[in-house]
Amino acid sequence: MNLIFVALDNRDDPTSIGPSLKIKQQCEALEFNGINVYELIVKNKAIYIRNGEEIKKIYDFKNKSVIEGNESIFLRKLKILRRMKEIFDILIDYIKSEKIETAYVRNLLPWNYFAVKFIKKLRKIEKVVILDVPTYPYDKELSKINLILDSFYNKHLKGKIDFIVTTSDESKIYGIKAIKITNGIDVKRYKLKRKIEKEDEINLIGVANVSPWHGYDRVIRGLKEYYKDSPNVKVFFHIVGEGRGLNNLKALTKNLGLTEYVIFHGYKTGERLDEIFDISNIAIGSLGLHRIGLLKSSTLKLREYCARGIPFIFSSTDEDFEESFEFMFRVPSDESPINIKEILNFYKHIKNKNYPSLMRSYAERKLSWNNKMKKIVDELKKVLDNMN
Repeated sequence: MNLIFVALDNRDDPTSIGPSLKIKQQCEALEFNGINVYELIVKNKAIYIRNGEEIKKIYDFKNKSVIEGNESIFLRKLKILRRMKEIFDILIDYIKSEKIETAYVRNLLPWNYFAVKFIKKLRKIEKVVILDVPTYPYDKELSKINLILDSFYNKHLKGKIDFIVTTSDESKIYGIKAIKITNGIDVKRYKLKRKIEKEDEINLIGVANVSPWHGYDRVIRGLKEYYKDSPNVKVFFHIVGEGRGLNNLKALTKNLGLTEYVIFHGYKTGERLDEIFDISNIAIGSLGLHRIGLLKSSTLKLREYCARGIPFIFSSTDEDFEESFEFMFRVPSDESPINIKEILNFYKHIKNKNYPSLMRSYAERKLSWNNKMKKIVDELKKVLDNMN
């Protein structure tokens, strides 16, 4: 079975490292489950298609109309839409030439005329069209004008898509059947952390493309409360990553006089990131998803933390981690500062256990993308069987 995985996320953008990794791992999991995958990759100012070991360039951004920073918003959007149309047309021609039977399209938000037209063309030439909507509802992630446009155009998707893949509990999205899967992970990609203990020191780590919904400000404000009592145990917070929320965190840290205890590492990967995980005792998941209307989640970061073998805290609910899972600590989904003393008590109860290997084993059993994507492959086969 041939399937093209269409995702326009820029693989060169450090802020897209999470989604890019998810796309790559989903494609590998589909291949593991017997699907011949054509993976669309945007990088190096071009678009490529990977099929097995072969990589072919199908579109080059060079010599196209350049989007300048000083242009009007209207002109910028016009150029983006024109480019989008070119890309979609080239994809349709490629799919026809390769006789690909199934399209798996990752979110094209906000929906617009060209995106919907692309889906309609896919419907005409494909046996099955699958849409991946990673976050739903997504109202708070879009501007008012984009939300209006999206609401108008997404009404035209019904009847053009066979089913939607989502992490939400919705049985239908856009009036289309939705299949729920929680996010997975390729466990072997992550190095198991070393367990380093210091009697008078605890290190927290948060790795993200820093945005308001990560809620790292709650940890910083919690540290301010914690250090009012001159504690014996020093607690440090290592923030790894860039993002639009970073400057606000730096300003907050400075204003609260916590520059000694909150360390901003910037974007790190590979051995340097592994080293920071090794010295850390507890990882920080998203603490502000309520700010975008989410009380349930399936974040990739918690799965990475589990695969690495580091206990974590977060504020939402995640069905892949039952309440009995002893290496997580859930805090309220509100704006209260994180109670650092409670976090230290949580760690005190687990610190003598071999949590790195226990968490790794859990990730291998419960969080593998191979198992998650099998559900999608099974649904795809049902759709095809009903056609025959």
